[in-house]
Amino acid sequence: MAVFGKHAYTHACVTRASQDIASLPIKLLRGQGEAQTEIDDHPVLDLFRQPSSITDGYLFREQFIVDLMMTGNVFTLIVGDPKSPTSLYRLHPENVRIIPDPIKMIEGYEYSDGGSSVVYPPERVIQIRSASWDNGSAGELYGSGIVEALNEEITADINAQRMASSVSKQGRPDVLLSPADPADIWDRRRRQEIMQAYKQMTEHGGAMALSGQDTDRGVEPIPARSRVSGFAGNGTRKHQRRLWSAVNSARLARCKLCHSKTGYDHILRDPTKAGAQT
Repeated sequence: MAVFGKHAYTHACVTRASQDIASLPIKLLRGQGEAQTEIDDHPVLDLFRQPSSITDGYLFREQFIVDLMMTGNVFTLIVGDPKSPTSLYRLHPENVRIIPDPIKMIEGYEYSDGGSSVVYPPERVIQIRSASWDNGSAGELYGSGIVEALNEEITADINAQRMASSVSKQGRPDVLLSPADPADIWDRRRRQEIMQAYKQMTEHGGAMALSGQDTDRGVEPIPARSRVSGFAGNGTRKHQRRLWSAVNSARLARCKLCHSKTGYDHILRDPTKAGAQT
């Protein structure tokens, strides 16, 4: 999740996808196929419009997609009667540990924050996860975020940005001035006069007047080339951008929150496309 706040391109792509989906209206449907009907008035709709006193529906859905894309997991705490909840609260995916059970798969969800931990029973937590590549037990309990596939590229990009930021803070000369004649030795006073004259010219413009013997000198401009260019060139970073653009293009076409005890499907649908679910 930290990549979301540290890597600008990741933040832009995930924010765009999450805000697009969060802007879609929620429609509550009952039944399947031709018998499917839309429900306009239901406590579930009210709950998703205002999941809690501190989070509105838009922010809740946006955070939902961010968590799912970045970590592959969404954990939502049900407050009140599980069959008729009064509030829904987001649990940070990185603070949740699933407690496995050999018979029923999940015994509970342990949430840790601020040095304290609490275990919620499975009926109190709604978990939505994406597919996983892990062939261990974790692959049956946790989803995989899209960031995992780009971990090496993103890490390299962040390291390049840090190096560029560090180098930009360090002072470096713009030009080297030296006598044309190796036998000509400039004393300290002469060097200071030249540096002051050059500094004044770069700050205020104009000409730099030197005495006759000072004109016989060698000038060597230093190219403005960052040391980072050899670490992560433009070609590499453009390739990383294309990878993220491809991932962002393959957005969630359908977001479905299903609670088996209620028998309702909460589906995001685009009202501009009749009969098409998004």
